Amino acid sequence: MAQASGAVRIGLIVKTHGVRGEVLVKPLTDDASRFDVLTQATVEDQGGQVEDVYEIEYARRHKDRLLLKFKGCSSANEAVRLKGRYITISEEELVTLPADSYFVFDILGCEVVGLSGEVFCSVTDVLQTGGNDVYVVAPVGEEGSEILIPAVKSVVKDVSINIKRIVVDLSGYADERY
Repeated sequence: MAQASGAVRIGLIVKTHGVRGEVLVKPLTDDASRFDVLTQATVEDQGGQVEDVYEIEYARRHKDRLLLKFKGCSSANEAVRLKGRYITISEEELVTLPADSYFVFDILGCEVVGLSGEVFCSVTDVLQTGGNDVYVVAPVGEEGSEILIPAVKSVVKDVSINIKRIVVDLSGYADERY
């Protein structure tokens, strides 16, 4: 999930579906069931500008995606203009996470430091591998390569979202540079 203009992106409209105005949505949330209770959707463009708020007629699962039908959108020609747009919710509508769990947008941009204070730059991406997340950390220096850090308790020692800082212990990390 990326954050834009105080909103949280929970879905990407990837294309139209059929001729009745349905759109195929790639969920950008771990909990796709949140679409089952949405009554309206705010739609933003790639730059985070709100385009409109649509009432949702229905949402249903379609393989690993969702099909949404917006009220007033009754043909593929009307729906095609929504392709590539994001469905967003406000931060107030976010679900409460369990302890030691974080939203991806909270992790992105966090400075990563080692136990002894060495700085490894910041998190540029979070890979969701199924077993555990992996933080992609920007290269250190011009010739460095990005570092992949498993988001497990044996490596990630502290996450302070309020100051955008993650403390890691890379002593057992399988990278010869450390």
